[in-house]
Amino acid sequence: MYMISWFLKRPISLVCIYMVILVIGIVSLFNLPVELYPDVEFPSLSIKFCWEGASPEAIEKYITRKVESAVYKLKGVKEVKSSSERDEVCIDVDFERGTDIAYQRVLLSEEISRIKFPDRVRGPFFLERIPEEIKRGVPFVIYLTGPYTIKEIGEYAEKLKIAISRVDGIKDIKIYGNVEEVIRIKVKDADFNPAEIVKKIHEGKFPAGSIKINGRSISVTCVPYEKIEDIRIRGVPINKIADIEYRYKSPPIISRINGHPQVSLYISKRYGANILRMSREIRQIIRNFPLKKGMKIVIARDEADIIRDTIRKIGLLGIISIFGVGLALFLFFKRIYNIIIFTLSIIFSTLLTFSLLYFSNLSLNALTLSGIALGFGMLVDNSIVVLENIMRMKEMKQKEPEVRGASDVFLAVIASTLTTISVYIPFLYFHGKLRIFYKQFALSSTFALISSVFVAFTLIPALSRRVYPEKRVVHIFYKNLLHKAFRWRWFILGIALILIVVSIFLFKDYVYKGEIFSFQTKNELNIYIRLPSGAEREEIINIVNRFENEIKKFKGIKNFYTNIYRRSAYINIKFNENAGAVPFILKEDIENLATKFANCRISIYGLGPLFFTGTGIRGGFPEMSIKGYDYYRLKILSRQIGRKLSENPRITNIDLNFSWYGTQTEYIITPSENLSVLGLNPYLLLQNGDFYAYSYIQVGNRIIPVEVFRDTLIELKQIPHLRIRKGIEVRDVCLLRKEKSPPTIKREHQEYKMDIAYTFRGTWKMASNFKKAFLHSIVLPEGFSIEPYSFRPREEGIKKTTFVISIILSLFLLMVILSSLYESFAKPLIILFTLPFSFIGIVLIYLITGINFDSSAFVGVILFSGIAVNDGIILIDHISKGKRQTADEIVERASHRLRAILTTSITTIMGLTPFLFLKSEGILFSKLSLSAIGGLIFSTVGSILLIPTLYYTFFRKPSNQQES
Repeated sequence: MYMISWFLKRPISLVCIYMVILVIGIVSLFNLPVELYPDVEFPSLSIKFCWEGASPEAIEKYITRKVESAVYKLKGVKEVKSSSERDEVCIDVDFERGTDIAYQRVLLSEEISRIKFPDRVRGPFFLERIPEEIKRGVPFVIYLTGPYTIKEIGEYAEKLKIAISRVDGIKDIKIYGNVEEVIRIKVKDADFNPAEIVKKIHEGKFPAGSIKINGRSISVTCVPYEKIEDIRIRGVPINKIADIEYRYKSPPIISRINGHPQVSLYISKRYGANILRMSREIRQIIRNFPLKKGMKIVIARDEADIIRDTIRKIGLLGIISIFGVGLALFLFFKRIYNIIIFTLSIIFSTLLTFSLLYFSNLSLNALTLSGIALGFGMLVDNSIVVLENIMRMKEMKQKEPEVRGASDVFLAVIASTLTTISVYIPFLYFHGKLRIFYKQFALSSTFALISSVFVAFTLIPALSRRVYPEKRVVHIFYKNLLHKAFRWRWFILGIALILIVVSIFLFKDYVYKGEIFSFQTKNELNIYIRLPSGAEREEIINIVNRFENEIKKFKGIKNFYTNIYRRSAYINIKFNENAGAVPFILKEDIENLATKFANCRISIYGLGPLFFTGTGIRGGFPEMSIKGYDYYRLKILSRQIGRKLSENPRITNIDLNFSWYGTQTEYIITPSENLSVLGLNPYLLLQNGDFYAYSYIQVGNRIIPVEVFRDTLIELKQIPHLRIRKGIEVRDVCLLRKEKSPPTIKREHQEYKMDIAYTFRGTWKMASNFKKAFLHSIVLPEGFSIEPYSFRPREEGIKKTTFVISIILSLFLLMVILSSLYESFAKPLIILFTLPFSFIGIVLIYLITGINFDSSAFVGVILFSGIAVNDGIILIDHISKGKRQTADEIVERASHRLRAILTTSITTIMGLTPFLFLKSEGILFSKLSLSAIGGLIFSTVGSILLIPTLYYTFFRKPSNQQES
C-alpha cells in the first residue's frame, strides 16, 4: 500500500510527524479546559409567584392555570410542570433544544403582563432552571459558622464575598441563610386596615413631568415621603395608628452546622475558566481571611477536588490498564521490544486524541477522560492485528513483510474500527441526561479509535522492522477442536440457539432492570421532620433543638448539618470512620426520642431499616392514582371511586386525596346572593377581613420588605360576626365552611393527579388481586385515567422505543459496513451471529453479580456490539481469501488469526476491568464495562469456534468443485 510504503521509505519524515504529535498533544493537554462535567446550556425556565395566605386550590385556579395557558402560546415548549402549594407556585418550563431562552423569556413576560391576577400576588420571578436529571450544583460552596448570631455571621459572609469576587473567572456569588432586614407595621386602630396602608406605601415615587434647564430636558420625580414615618393615612400620621419596628427576619431556610448557625456562599464560574487555579486562589483567600474567635469557614464543595480525584483515579485506571495490556501482550509476544511498540502506540494515540479534543473545542472532563481510559484496551487492538500479521509474514519469509502484512489487514482493520464507531450513532437518539453524558464520551472514544488506526498503519510498520520472526505456533489443539466442531456442527449450533433462547428468558424474568432505591447509607444518619399545615416555625425549631441536644451528647460524630424550613427540617449526621457502635446507639436513642412527638411525621434512615412515626395519614397507604384535565370533576370522580371502595367490607381508612404530608384545613368564605342586593362586593368584604398585607419600600438605595398586620387577631368563630357596614355582619352575606385539601396540587402537561389510599384487611395476595380487579372494573369518562400508585417516580432512562431504535440502528449500520466490505449479505450475518451468542455472557454476569441492569449497562451492550464483531471481521476476512475453501483450509486459515483474536480480546478485557472496582463522582461507567466484559468473553468463544463452523456449513465448496 502506497501510504505504508511512503512512511517506511521516509523514516525521518515519520519521526518529525510524531514529534509534532508529541508537542501538539502535550500543549493541547495543558490548554484544554478542565472541569468535572461539560458546561451545557439548558433551554429551561422556572417561574415563581407568591400569594401570601392563599390555599393551593386558590393558587392553582387564579395563577397556575392562567400562566400555563400563556406558556403554551410560545413556540418550542417541550414540557410544563407545576406545583401549587400554600402561598406560592413554581412552574417549570422546558423548551426544545436550540431555543433562544432569552427571547422566550421576553415573550413570556409580555404574555404574563396581560394576565389579571388577584391583589397581593407577587411575581413573576424568573429563575435559572437546570433539569433534575442533570443537575450538578455550583462548583464551589462555602459555609461560615460559629457560636454567633446569624446576623454576625452574615456580616462576615458579605466581607468574604467581596474578597472572593476579585478572583478571575468568578461569574456570580450568592449568599443564602443570612437575615433579611424588614419593617413591621402593627396596626393599632381598628378603623384602619393593612390593605390601605400598603396602597399608600405603593404610591412611593412617581413621575411628575419634566423641566428644561439651559436647553436640557430633565425628568422630575415626586417623592411623597422620605421615610416611612412621614406617611399619612387619611391625613393621620402613620405612627399615630400603628407601631413601626425595624428588625431582622430569619431566612426562609435556617441552616446549622453542629448546632451553630450557618451562612452559605454559592460560587459559580464563567465558561472556560480554569477551575483548578480558581480553587487555589479561593483557598488562599480563605486561609488569610480574619475571623472572630470560634468562627470557622467550611468548604462544603470544591469541584476542583472532585476533578483532581477523578483525574487521579482515571490516571490510575490508565496505569492499571496499560500494565494489564502489557502483561497480556507479553504472554503472546514474549519480547520486551514488542511491549514497547504497543506502549508507544497507546501514548501517541492518546496524545493525538487530546489534540483532536482541543481543536474540537471540547473540555477535559470526566466523560472525555473516561472515554479515552475505557479505550486503552481497544487502542492497542489495531496495532496488535497489524504487528501480528507482519510477524506472520516474516515467519513465512515473505518479501516486504511490513508492507504486505499491514496492507493485508488494512480493510479489515478499517471495517472493525468503523463498526465500533458506528455504534455510537444511536447515542444521538438518547434524551436528557443520557444524550448529554454519552455524546461527549462517544466523541472522545471515536477520536481515540481514529488515532489508533493512524498509529497502527504509520508507526507500527516502521517499528516492526526490528521485530524478528519466532517459531511458528501450530495450534494443534485448536485445529483438532475445529475439525470435531465441523463434524458435530448441527449439534453445536443447536446448543448455541437453545442457550440464546434461555438467556433471553433469564434476562426477561430474573435480571433486575432499573434503578435501585435504598434507604441504606454508609456511615451517616438522616432525620426528616415534617409538621402538619398551619404549624408555626417555632414548633419545628423546638423539635430540632431537642434532636440536636441529643446528638451533641455522643462522641465519634464528624459533623451534623441541619436545614430548618417553614414546617419541616432535615438533619444529616456524618460519623468518623472509627466511630464503632456509636452510630447504632445514637440511632436507637433518636428513634426513642421521635416517639415522644405527636402530630408530626419523623423519618429516620441510614444504618439499618427505615424508621418513621406519625405518618400523617389515617392508616391507609396510597394504592391507585386518578388523572384528568378537570380538577373539580376529578374530585367528583374520586368520591365515586371512594363510595365503590367502601362497598367492600375489607376496605377501611379511605383517603381520596392522599398526601404524604397529611391534609390541611381550608376555611372558605362564600358570598351569598344578597351580597349585591346590599350594594356590597367581594373586594370590600376582603378589605374588612384583611389582617395581613405585604409590600416593599425603597429607603435610600435599599429595598426593604414591609409587613403590615393588625395588632389584635380574632378567633375563627368571630369571623361571622365581623362588621362590614353598619348593621351588616359577615354572616348576613356570606357562608363559612371548612374543607380539607392537599398541601400540594401537581400537574404535568395540564393533567391533574390525585392519589387514593386505603387499608385492605387481608393477605397481601388478596389485596393485590382485589386492586387488579377493581382497577379493571373502573370505567372513567374520556380524558380521565386510573392506574396503580407508583411510590417513586420512574427515573428517566432508556425507553422501550429508544431501546428498540438503538438496537435496530446499530445492527443496520453494522450490516451496511460489513456488506460493503465483503460484497455479500450472507457473510455479515455469520459475523453478527456472535452478538446474540455474546448476550448469554451479559445475562450470566448480571445474574451472578446481582447488579441491576440500567441505562449504563444498556449503553455497554451497544458499545460491545461494535467491539464483538471485530474478531469476526478479521477472521472472515482472512478465511474468505482462501482459494479452495475446504475444511482443512478453513481450519488452517482460522488458526492464523487465533493469536490476534485472543490477544485483542484479552487486552480489551484487561483494559476495561479496572473500571469495575474504582468509583468516583466523575467515573460513571462501571456497568458499561461489566456489560462489555461479560459479552466479550462469549463473543471470543463464538469468534474462534462458531464463526468457522458456520462458515464451513454455508460456504465450503463441494468435493467435485474442489477437484476441478
